Parts: sequence; C-alpha cells; structure tokens
Amino acid sequence: MIRILFPLAAALLVLVAGGFVLNRWLSVPPHHAGPADLRLSCPIAIVRPGEPEEDSADRRAGWEVSRTLAGGREPDIRATSSSDVETPPGGDTCLIDIRTPPAAPHDGIDWRIGHAIAMPPDLRDKAMHARMYLRADRPVSFDAASFYAYNGVSVSGATVSTLGPEWQEFRIDLPPSPNATVLELWLRMTIHGAISNPAKVYFGGTQLTVDPG
Repeated sequence: MIRILFPLAAALLVLVAGGFVLNRWLSVPPHHAGPADLRLSCPIAIVRPGEPEEDSADRRAGWEVSRTLAGGREPDIRATSSSDVETPPGGDTCLIDIRTPPAAPHDGIDWRIGHAIAMPPDLRDKAMHARMYLRADRPVSFDAASFYAYNGVSVSGATVSTLGPEWQEFRIDLPPSPNATVLELWLRMTIHGAISNPAKVYFGGTQLTVDPG
C-alpha cells in the first residue's frame, strides 16, 4: 500500500506544481472595476466606411482596471476621469495617476486598463485599425508598456516606451478574424517591468476604424 501511495503522491505534486506554473503565467489577473464615469469621459469610437462615427455598441462595459497584487511590490496607480486636458482631435481624456512605480523585483506585476465588448458579427471578416493618444505631465519611461488589442484569437499591439508633455499617437492593425469572439482594447502600464518615476498619464481619442474592403 505504501509503495502505491508514494507514486500517487509524487504524481499529485507534479500536477500541483505544473498547475501553479500555468496559473502563474497564463491566467488573467484579477479584475477590479474602474470608476463608473470613465465610460462617459473616454468613449471608444467605431468608424465604419460611409457611416458617421459612433460610440462603442456596449457602453455598459466601460473602462476596467485589471491588476495583480504582489505583496506590496505592485504600483500605486489610480484611474480617474479628467476634464482639464483634451486630445489633439479635441476629445475628452482620462487620467492614469502613477503615484508609486512598481518595486523590484518586478516579476509577477501587471497593471492595465481596458474596454471589452462582444465582437460585432459584421466586423469579424474586416480588417481594422485602432488608435489612442497618450501624453504625460513629465518625462516617464516604461520597460513593458503597450497599447494592444485582443479578439479572443490573437493579439496585436504597439509598444509604449516613453511619454512626455507632447501628445503621441499610437496605432495598431487588426487583421480579419472570422473566429473572433471579443473586441478588447487595453492600455498596459507594466507587465513584469519597471516604470521610471511617478507621473500623470492622459489617454483619449480611442478610435477603431473599419477598412472598407
């Protein structure tokens, strides 16, 4: 009986360890809803060919913060709406206030804010282009920041290395994806990386343009 239990215990230990590794690297971080007014101040516009610009079809989703907790090493970042800064096109912005950057070691730290809706069926076979404007109140650099899109099948993104007082426009291309199930746009401030210093980051003008083809 003891001889049987030892292999079973060893196998169980391997399964637990393997599950820990998979969960550690592949699982989605815990979700924490952002302020309700973010969905009003920072709409996502969907622009279809030959049609006027419209807001995202599901405004109830709003902007949501997703972050990991890392025993006090996680950054202190607050997301709020902002009315005193406008994007170059003249739209509203939201504010990401980086009060305390993540502490080393940065392994396991993740902070992002995003907007997710169900993929509109008429867009699955369409190529799209996403845009977002970003700026900061002072120079700040990021080891692992990005603006990216996820459709349930693949990820497309643009790296955000440095920000400063001048607006920067970030664009990403989304290829047609017949099997897409969701349409998610995320602004990630860090994943396993450092942020150089505290700063206030403004974002807005988020737009999704559908190719005419």
